[in-house]
Amino acid sequence: MRRMKWPFLLLSLVAIGYGQPSLAQIRADSSLPTNSRVRRQGNTTIITEGTRTGNNLFHSFENFSILRNQTASFRNIDSNVTHIFSRVTGGTASRINGLLEALQANGQVSSANFFLINPRGVLFGRHAALNLGGSFLASTAESIRFADGVEFSAVNLQPSPLLTVSVPVGLQFGRPGSLRNESRSNLVRPFGEPIAGGLQVAPGETLALVGGQVDVSGGYLTAPGGRVELGSVASGEVAIRETPLGWELNYPAAAQFGTINFSNQATVNATDLTGNRPGGSIQIRADQLNITGSTVIVSDTLAGNRPGQPLVIRAEQVNLSEFSLLSTATFANSNTGNSGPIRLQTERLSMQSGSQITTVTAGAGNAGHLSIVAEAIELNGRGGAIISPTALLSTALEGSSGRGGNLTLSTRSLRLAAGAEIAADTSGAGRAGALRIRATTIELDGVLRNSRGGVVVREGRPFSTGIFADSNETATGRGGSIQISTKRLRLSNGAVIQTNSEGVGDAGNLTIRAAESVELTGAAGPGLPPTTIFAASGGLPSIQGGGEPTATGRGGTLTIQTPNLEVQNGAVIAVSSLNPDELAAGAGSLNIQAEQIRLDRRGRLVAESASGQGGDIDLRIQEALVLRRNSQVSTSAGVENRGGDGGNLTIDTGFILAAPVEDSDIRANAFTGRGGRVTITADAILGTTPQPQPTNLSDITASSTFGTPGEVIIRSPNVNPSTATPALASVPLSDRPAQGCEVVQSSSRAEFFTTGRSGLSPTPYEPLSDSEILADLRFPQAETVPADAAPIVEAAGWRMNEGIIVLVANTPVSSQHCHSR
Repeated sequence: MRRMKWPFLLLSLVAIGYGQPSLAQIRADSSLPTNSRVRRQGNTTIITEGTRTGNNLFHSFENFSILRNQTASFRNIDSNVTHIFSRVTGGTASRINGLLEALQANGQVSSANFFLINPRGVLFGRHAALNLGGSFLASTAESIRFADGVEFSAVNLQPSPLLTVSVPVGLQFGRPGSLRNESRSNLVRPFGEPIAGGLQVAPGETLALVGGQVDVSGGYLTAPGGRVELGSVASGEVAIRETPLGWELNYPAAAQFGTINFSNQATVNATDLTGNRPGGSIQIRADQLNITGSTVIVSDTLAGNRPGQPLVIRAEQVNLSEFSLLSTATFANSNTGNSGPIRLQTERLSMQSGSQITTVTAGAGNAGHLSIVAEAIELNGRGGAIISPTALLSTALEGSSGRGGNLTLSTRSLRLAAGAEIAADTSGAGRAGALRIRATTIELDGVLRNSRGGVVVREGRPFSTGIFADSNETATGRGGSIQISTKRLRLSNGAVIQTNSEGVGDAGNLTIRAAESVELTGAAGPGLPPTTIFAASGGLPSIQGGGEPTATGRGGTLTIQTPNLEVQNGAVIAVSSLNPDELAAGAGSLNIQAEQIRLDRRGRLVAESASGQGGDIDLRIQEALVLRRNSQVSTSAGVENRGGDGGNLTIDTGFILAAPVEDSDIRANAFTGRGGRVTITADAILGTTPQPQPTNLSDITASSTFGTPGEVIIRSPNVNPSTATPALASVPLSDRPAQGCEVVQSSSRAEFFTTGRSGLSPTPYEPLSDSEILADLRFPQAETVPADAAPIVEAAGWRMNEGIIVLVANTPVSSQHCHSR
């Protein structure tokens, strides 16, 4: 048993050494012409000398780690030094849990950029911090490559004469170790001044972490008005370039990438809190990017007249969850102080449990544009909340005057479920941004539900899965437009696509082009609002809890182009105006072009207005409009004690098909105003008929409950089989022969026979002829017309000349007679 003490003691020492490195954690090696000098002074490790070449200063260490409450202080740095390059060659990872700083001889912070490479890994602990005047780049690359071809390598120590005066241009990766940042606590400088928590560089500078796997677990990364670069590279070379906006990293297409993880309320912030600079740039490059645990990645423009810089993400797979946020915003009072754009390119974007990507304006500047290019985009609201739904958003907040940013998606597959949303809206004076979606397939399903499965309700309405472009109640700006281009669009179980006005601003237009089909089905649940596509002012009058009844802005125009449109199980496509006041601008128009439209089980196409002119519906259908089981096409206006004329309903189709007893209607009705006009052009109308008032059968009406009826105009060559066949007289109305037919008294009988060729006999009494048809198959020959030839006159009649028909210019006059023999 006594022999077992050594292994336990050894494990204890290893654990202590791993968790609490010894004081001799910074040790210089002897690989430079002038080696780094390291000495301790209390809790501070002072590092001086190193090899200077031009404006570059080189340090090389066997080990480099900093304990908690310890400081690694690079001192006596000449003011002309622009770059400090430090490498760790001993084969152990660096653990930095204290302060790293670079000072000039006078104690001022050096403005030099600081590069730290350690191929075995770099860990920044909770108490890590930076006190640097320039940019900071930490990497697990093997070497730094310079413009003249020289490499400063941590694995192949170069002979001392090869150090260079040129600028760095690349990071060379072999088998890189991991980078981890947990830093977040405030530290205090030896001079008693507080230092912001986490890894933070000076305003306008670059903070870069580039390595193998990169983990930011609860850590802070801050570059006020500067640049944050995060990259996970498995192998290859990353180009680096100094620009006026900081150090920019460029990744070759052939590079192999790794994983970046954000968790535990990690924060990446490029906002300059002083307002002296616009929001900085953030670039993240990986194979897989996981953003969880309420992580915030943000770059805001607080003041000034310069636009914010972009937030750019490129990864094969991007996952956001647990209320994590990517955002750019502007609070600037200048109309040029825009927030930065967000650009995301990935194979697959997955968002869930309340995570969001947003661009915002709360000032005079415009919100940045949000654009996503992906093979597949999936948003799931499960686990989210009303105050933070899973969403892609572009918004102009109340009190702002800037415009909302455009939101553009390009993907093969777009799927939204469980209350997730894509929205571009305004609550201010500026117009909402446009929302443009290009996808092969689009599926929207359901509403937000709580952990017990109950429907989450907001202001009397379920929190629906949807695509929205709204002008909200406090807005004076116009709502944004929605343009959707796809092959197949499907909405189910209460999902919504809408443009809507809830105030004085007009709603935007909604356009859907689907190369194959559009399908709507179902509702959020029994007694809950249906699956809907609509362009509205206020909401839909016929839907309980449907919206804002005080909205006065005009509803937008809704246009759908698709071969096959199917609306069933209570689903609705509509334009509407909810406000019953006569000052309301009313509903827009609904225009649909399709090969076939099928409405089934209470499916509806609706243009509703609580007052004013009812919206118009224009249906252009190549084949058929099919109405089954209480379905409806309706333009209606007015409510009790309010006026409003029914809208116009125009249908141009091949067939209209309905079952007479299923009460499927075509209506242009009003309450106290004039009924609308129904104009139908069809080859045939089967199963429904015009009626003066609605009945419990399938019918076509343009009525008014208390006003003047409208009109129904039908242009159809065929008789409706459902109507009765007119009765014929039992005896001829007249037995007198027509006056133009003279009876020849000598004729004893009448005969009818045909003459001609091609198999018909000369008379009915002769057998079929076997004579063959002769045809002239020669090519036509051109003929020359003499110059003095008489002009050609169009034939107006014919006459017989010795058995030959001759065309003549004048019409011969002959008496009409019938000949019998």
